Amino acid sequence: MNTKMISMFHKIKVYLKIIATFPSYLFWKVVYLFKKDKRRFTRKPFVHREYAYKIFDWQYRERHVFHVVDNINKPTLKDIKRVHRWVLTNFRYIPDKGKDYWETSDEVIQKGGADCDGISALMMRKLRELGIPDEKLGVCIIPRHAFVTYWYKDDDFYILDNGYMTYHVVKASEFSWKKGEPLCGFNLSDVWSF
Repeated sequence: MNTKMISMFHKIKVYLKIIATFPSYLFWKVVYLFKKDKRRFTRKPFVHREYAYKIFDWQYRERHVFHVVDNINKPTLKDIKRVHRWVLTNFRYIPDKGKDYWETSDEVIQKGGADCDGISALMMRKLRELGIPDEKLGVCIIPRHAFVTYWYKDDDFYILDNGYMTYHVVKASEFSWKKGEPLCGFNLSDVWSF
């Protein structure tokens, strides 16, 4: 099969998964509407040393391919969802072979996909190109997974995942953390724990 057919099949698969998971997404959204005490997230000093080398190495490499964006906008949630969907439908999940390697956004574009940390790097880059400042973005690490965060408040963020936890853009305070609790997060200039 040629690459256009594979790409078309990948897009169809992602859209079908989005449609299939929508009832569950809607159910949890309604449940959290009635929840009185919503969970809050705050950035604390970084304490997860086991991730330090990978994070600092990725920050160093990504800064060298960082594309400076002059337009600082206030994008809408619709714009953010559009970027999320574009990355999901145009880049495949490709697991690392052997040792865990965190790709830069350029490496993900060249390969046409990556695992969760590479997809997160690309999604963060596309959101920066949309005009979102780096301090509002981050990559969150839970056990054996990573995803993008967009901090819309000081104590809450939107989850932009590659489909491992959700195919929908969801508020962290309204999310059911079945796959693991957030451990730490980082962007191009900062590192924190939760």
